[in-house]
Amino acid sequence: MIKETSTDAYDSIQDTIPEKQSAVYSIFKNEPDRDFTNEQVKEILGWEINRITPRVKELTDAGLIVVVGKREGKSGRLAETRQIVKHAEPLR
Repeated sequence: MIKETSTDAYDSIQDTIPEKQSAVYSIFKNEPDRDFTNEQVKEILGWEINRITPRVKELTDAGLIVVVGKREGKSGRLAETRQIVKHAEPLR
């Protein structure tokens, strides 16, 4: 289950991140225990891969999603899988 802090973090930035990033992030947010390849995100959104890859990199660089593994993609090559970051409780 996704932690409330992760949901709060997303909700607090949703109005500030670009629409395409928000659409990609929502894939991860809606299934927080699942990992996705860029190809899977492409298929879900129905976008070209060249629209997905930069958004995934931006979200990874922002610390909102993280690489969790690799698996074989449709091409037979290994593809990184990513999952939403499940934020720890804030330090007090």
